[in-house]
Amino acid sequence: MPSFLTGHSCPVKMRGMTDDPADRFPERLRARRDDLGLAQEEVARRVGVAVRVYARWEAGETEPRAKHLRRLAQVLATSVEDLYPLAAEAA
Repeated sequence: MPSFLTGHSCPVKMRGMTDDPADRFPERLRARRDDLGLAQEEVARRVGVAVRVYARWEAGETEPRAKHLRRLAQVLATSVEDLYPLAAEAA
């Protein structure tokens, strides 16, 4: 189960080692932020987290909790499922 659903942070993942769509979350997050021309600081402020927390999401070091994932989707004008495809399967 994705850690954002359990409320626990995950350890660093080895991206590129699996075909798991969750491994692409950091890429999707950064791409969407870049598409909107927003800085990490701006997204972090709008979501209500520290910049370092947001930066760790983009780096794939941790994953956001469900409440932050929903807020990220709002801020980035997309859906949770577009950012994190497994969220739809787990719901």
